[in-house]
Amino acid sequence: MLGNMEISVGVASGMIAIAVTIVTLIVPNAMVLLLVAFLRDEHPAVTWSVVSRAFSSSLWPVILRSDQATSRGNPPLINFVTWLKPLTLFLISVAAIVTPMGLYEGLVLTKQMQPTTFMDLLDVTSMGYGTPPRSDLGFSRQCWGAYPVQCPGTNYVITMNETTASFDDEAFDRRIPTALVELYQSGLALQSRSVSSYFDIQARQYEYKDKYSPNGTSYLVDSFRPMGSRILDDSIYLIDGLIVNMEKGGVGFRKHTAPGGLTYGAQWDEDILFHEPETFCVNTNLTWETQVAVPTDNYTETLDDPDGYLVDQGGFYNINKTSPYLDDWFVDLQTQLLEHGDPSLEARAYRAGWWMNVLNMYYLNVTKPGTNRTAYMNSKLGQRFPANNSFGVEYKDKLTFSGFNGLITGIPSGFEYSNGTIAVSNSSYDDLYWSNPFNMTTNNWTDVAPTCTAAMSGDFANNTNLDVRCGLLLGPAKRVDGSTNSIVEPGSWWTRPIYSCASATKVSIKSVRFIYNSSNTNTLDSIKVLSITDKTYPNETSLPIWGVETPNMKLRDLDPFYGLIAPEKQNSINLTTIRSPHMYVPASSATVWDLELSPNIPGTDFNPGVEGPPQIWSTVYGSTSSNMADYAGTTNLALLQKWLTLSSNTTSAAHITNLIWTDVAANYFTGTRSWLTPQDYMPPNLAKRQSDASGSTSSDVNDVVPVQVYVRRLQYHWVYGIPAFLVLVLTIVIVTAAGIATISGRGSIARLRHFMWSLSPGRMFAAFLFPQEGDLYSPTNPWVDRVGRRNVRIVDEGSQVKGMPLSQVQYSQLNQKEPAQQVTIASTTAFEPGEVGYDRQRA
Repeated sequence: MLGNMEISVGVASGMIAIAVTIVTLIVPNAMVLLLVAFLRDEHPAVTWSVVSRAFSSSLWPVILRSDQATSRGNPPLINFVTWLKPLTLFLISVAAIVTPMGLYEGLVLTKQMQPTTFMDLLDVTSMGYGTPPRSDLGFSRQCWGAYPVQCPGTNYVITMNETTASFDDEAFDRRIPTALVELYQSGLALQSRSVSSYFDIQARQYEYKDKYSPNGTSYLVDSFRPMGSRILDDSIYLIDGLIVNMEKGGVGFRKHTAPGGLTYGAQWDEDILFHEPETFCVNTNLTWETQVAVPTDNYTETLDDPDGYLVDQGGFYNINKTSPYLDDWFVDLQTQLLEHGDPSLEARAYRAGWWMNVLNMYYLNVTKPGTNRTAYMNSKLGQRFPANNSFGVEYKDKLTFSGFNGLITGIPSGFEYSNGTIAVSNSSYDDLYWSNPFNMTTNNWTDVAPTCTAAMSGDFANNTNLDVRCGLLLGPAKRVDGSTNSIVEPGSWWTRPIYSCASATKVSIKSVRFIYNSSNTNTLDSIKVLSITDKTYPNETSLPIWGVETPNMKLRDLDPFYGLIAPEKQNSINLTTIRSPHMYVPASSATVWDLELSPNIPGTDFNPGVEGPPQIWSTVYGSTSSNMADYAGTTNLALLQKWLTLSSNTTSAAHITNLIWTDVAANYFTGTRSWLTPQDYMPPNLAKRQSDASGSTSSDVNDVVPVQVYVRRLQYHWVYGIPAFLVLVLTIVIVTAAGIATISGRGSIARLRHFMWSLSPGRMFAAFLFPQEGDLYSPTNPWVDRVGRRNVRIVDEGSQVKGMPLSQVQYSQLNQKEPAQQVTIASTTAFEPGEVGYDRQRA
């Protein structure tokens, strides 16, 4: 660290390389100056060769612009090769500095999987603190709507007469038969141990009851206490027992664990059971418009004034004249579900929206009922129909869910008795705007939702009757003029879209990628979800088998079990199976009784896997969602803006319902299966108890999971390697060219030796001063012995020898045999090659 700045290993190495480069430039050139300081005019001839090598290898020839570094007068190829060396050395210096800067130390995943022991993680948020420990009582089941009936697989007998049912409290057993538990989680044997079963899905809150139980023993019922909303959080986050996907909607069931004993962390994949909300919305081509009143001195609002207007955007004027007739439509729906696993939610929403528009047209006298209902059309595009309801100006800034009979108030109330007669109660708003010529009552709208859900209380529990919820979604209001101004101005008009929506809950197995940071504590803060993807199957036979309980019982009396089924148990009694990547939660008593979640109303038993989804949908589409959070956006401007954006089209409007379902589900559900759960785990409180008190049939828990572990490794940013790469390419080119030159003989060692000796200053001095002994081409050692040790004087610049100017006198020899004062002077004469007198051996 330099000051407060972090210095990486690579940068530090680069800085060191810079320092080394500077030193390698300064020291050798400084040593040349030091060498010059120790030189005399007189030294042996061999010394001048050594000194010349030192001069030539330094930068001084370039700095002083000597002839050793000049390009003038040289052949181009000679210049190219001689200048290539310093350029190459410069590039090598740059590479030596830059290349280490790409080094850094980082955490990388091992490619091989490493078996690791997992440990439990704690949720230290309010959700974790508010989730009570799991009870040993486990699941309980009650099978009756209006009257008690015997649950499948039980032995107690209920005696029925015309109006009452009788049974022995001591025999009435709410525990789940072991055979049913084994059946509906038998398919886990073919799945990863991280996949939950129906009996790993629990309600986060529960209560105890003792009514209708042997000896007044206690049993569990589901409960609901909201602990927080994260509706504005568009991420994937973890809470106690759940993976909450607020990006696309859905919750995955997982009791959270992570690898223990790691230095840095790990990544791994798991297969997780998910409940996903699935919604389709269609545009009714109606809008609701309201105007902010313009106050005047004598203005007084009365009940006669409409709260707003139902506006025909084509829902009446351009309505499809062909009715999606119920019988044919129902057959198509069943076919789609059985053959393609498609619940036809879009078709359901369209059917309900179409039928609602038709009924509204009858009431508003836009057209007439019967076969001649197209005889007239009292509407046009943009026509406003005044209506009294709760969608007035004061409620325009909110998201609203409504029933199909909620767009127009003042319709006379109608109730149909079992004998076919209808009791009508007129409203004080009856004839404010519409004469109601066809005597429409609210009873006419009662069948709209059932045409969408297609599951009634008298229908049988099976895999074709699904838990589907339908209703209207009205987005927050926008200005009719299309401006983005959100300021309420007197006289301004505001419009709200109206969508018909249908929703269901899809069950599937998904592949989840986790990342764990072991530097954190053993809490959920240390683990994150990197991705959630649909699980892929190599072929159709590898698809999971889903089973739904079909015991020939009415929906009003039963919450049917469902789950993963082993192939060998597909033909079990009261079971219908489908091999598919997914299934949809079947309809149950909670579906047909339209039960909503409320903190003040606990359940009657403990079967969250099938009772939870319909209760959540009823809460989303119902009016009690305020018990959970302000999903309307009336007190949250950020949420209101989010709903304004999402309600702009049918696809994103459907996403609104999915997000609310997910947020409520996060407060209702929790999961209990983890890597520490045995594969053959059995829930507690079964009709036939296991020998193991915890409900497990296996005491050997294999908690070793293969993961990819993070290790610290030296890494490199390859962009910093570009100079080194260029040096490598240049080196290959130069070495290759040198090799070719050597092989061809042009760059042989003999030629190298020839030119090296010919250009040695000492040899040239000796050849000139001692022509009889100073042979240029004799081997080094003999040459040194003969003439190399003889002194040669280099005259200082500007000196004269015996009256001879320096231009004529360059070198002299000191005759070792004569007294030191006697000097033999030799002058040089330059010859051009080819001239008379030029001798290669003596030049």
